[in-house]
Amino acid sequence: MSNPNLPNITPTIALSRDDVISLILSSIAMEELGLAHIINAEGEKIQFALGTLASVSGPAASLDQVLQMNQSVQSMMDTIFRQEIMLDSKLRTASNVPSLVGPVGPVGPSGEPSAVLSVNGLSGEVVLTAEDGVFPADPEIPSGTLLSTFREPGVYSSSDPDGPAPQDSPPVDHPAVWTIYVSRTENYVQQLYISNPSIYYRSSQNGGVSYPGGWIQIGNAGVTGPAGIGVTGVTGTTGATGPTGVTGATGVAGATGATGSTGITGATGATGMTGATGVTGVTGPTGLTGLTGLTGLTGATGATGPTGATGATGVTGVTGTTGLTGVTGITGLTGAIGATGPTGATGATGMTGATGATGLTGATGATGPTGATGVTGVTGATGATGITGATGATGATGVTGATGLTGTTGLTGATGPTGATGTTGVTGATGATGLTGLTGPTGFTGATGATGVTGFTGATGAIGATGATGATGPTGLTGVTGPTGLTGATGATGATGMTGLTGAAGVTGATGATGISPTGVTGATGETGATGATGATGPTGSIGPTGITGVTGPDRVRPPAYAFLASTTARSVNDTVAYTFDPAAVIAEDITYNGSTTLTINTAGVYQILFMIVTNYSGNPMQWSVFGGNPPADLGPYRQTSVSGTRNQIQGEYIVNATAGYQIQVVNTSGFSQAQTLITAGDVAGYLMVIRMPY
Repeated sequence: MSNPNLPNITPTIALSRDDVISLILSSIAMEELGLAHIINAEGEKIQFALGTLASVSGPAASLDQVLQMNQSVQSMMDTIFRQEIMLDSKLRTASNVPSLVGPVGPVGPSGEPSAVLSVNGLSGEVVLTAEDGVFPADPEIPSGTLLSTFREPGVYSSSDPDGPAPQDSPPVDHPAVWTIYVSRTENYVQQLYISNPSIYYRSSQNGGVSYPGGWIQIGNAGVTGPAGIGVTGVTGTTGATGPTGVTGATGVAGATGATGSTGITGATGATGMTGATGVTGVTGPTGLTGLTGLTGLTGATGATGPTGATGATGVTGVTGTTGLTGVTGITGLTGAIGATGPTGATGATGMTGATGATGLTGATGATGPTGATGVTGVTGATGATGITGATGATGATGVTGATGLTGTTGLTGATGPTGATGTTGVTGATGATGLTGLTGPTGFTGATGATGVTGFTGATGAIGATGATGATGPTGLTGVTGPTGLTGATGATGATGMTGLTGAAGVTGATGATGISPTGVTGATGETGATGATGATGPTGSIGPTGITGVTGPDRVRPPAYAFLASTTARSVNDTVAYTFDPAAVIAEDITYNGSTTLTINTAGVYQILFMIVTNYSGNPMQWSVFGGNPPADLGPYRQTSVSGTRNQIQGEYIVNATAGYQIQVVNTSGFSQAQTLITAGDVAGYLMVIRMPY
């Protein structure tokens, strides 16, 4: 494994925030790569001990050597698990640090294809098998699977801790939780069974069909080790969804029942005959003009012929019976669609009844003659209307008598022709409109008062008083309205034509032609007077001085600050005592460290606090708290109980709004002394991390 390419770090280091985050993530990735190489080496160690490592041969390992190998692997894996805890903590913290992301840059050109990599010395298209030095593993085996079915080299683990136990499992405390290592040389199959805290071994010489010796326990079960706190591995990608099963064929559709025949439409009844119309009576002759004669009796209305009888409605044909619904076929292959049944014959349309004959129109009665003018006689019965007689000639109009007593009005004579209308006189010219007077000048606009001083921004200062508005200048005098022009003289009315003589009584003479009546010429419109001049606009008042700009408020965007303390020394901490960290620390601006127990916030803001303490459980409660403030006070405990003799990890997280001078410590608040032990020198026994959140 090559060393990571990290920048030169000197006292004059110049790294941006994003650079620091990238370096932290790069260091985590490099450490994970190193751990991956170590885990691969441990796997090859197991292969060598079991005799399955490709191209390497040697004497078979004894049981004692296998146990020593297992202890060595377990010790190394325990160390790796602890390192994974620290990497997980670093990754979580670094991932939560806000990053000031800039705009996305342009997409760079595609790089050249890389050289072919190798796997365990193999290159090209590599198929990874046990013979190639790769130990296959399957952690998704149902817990109740027979262990004798695992006959090929590999590592197999149960996937359900609460599931059933295999029928051929050795006697262990947790038979549903197991891992089995399998090696094979031709028909010789060896199985190494592990179910904490027990290890068993068995072998077969017939390809795993039978195991004559049964399970042999290896060593005695040791004390249960401390609970692992390894990082949870990345969840594997979800496997592709299997193809959808073939849809079963649709059953054969039942045959459609035959459509019933349409009933016969009944015949339409015959229309009745229209009654005969009465004869129109003869119109009587018109009587002489004078007294209105008696109104003749209204001739009798001819009787309405009888309405023909409506023909009987034809009988509605019988509705055909609905065909039986076919039985629904069994679902399966789509059968052929049954033939459509024949459509029933349409019933015959009933015959339309004959239309009845129209009755004869009665004759109109003759109009009776108009009686002589005189006293209105008794109204007699209306006779038949006789034939209208010829209109008599209108008598001549009598001569108009002399003026005096009004005599009886003679008959109106015929109207003589209308005399010609005299010519309308010329309309006089309209007088000129007088000039419009000048508009007086507009008064001066008063000066605008000075604007008050603007208060400070932040705690908003008082707004300065608004200057007084200048007095409005006087309105200019309205110009004198010019005199209205004289109205032109009305033209003389033309002479009225003479009234024609009254014609002699007799036939009304033809209406005379309408006399010519030209309208006189309209006089010219007088000129509009000139508009008076607009008065001058008064001067605008002066603008008051601008108020003083308030002080700009504080900038709310601050860069983040952070600090990280750790301890690689096992310590014993009494109750209510602050935990001591190593003197070396990762400290950024705005946070100081006293070198042992306390971090001090120098700039107010919102901070995230995280801590972790590894401690032994001896029957007493395990409880730790972060103290914060000035002076520090308990921010709330995190506690845990466990099995006596085990090592446990207590960790917690807080968000605080800290002021300048805010102090932070990790304190034992369990009520008892807490002791620590380290499995490997250099292990992290505790840490404290503080990050200021940007806003």
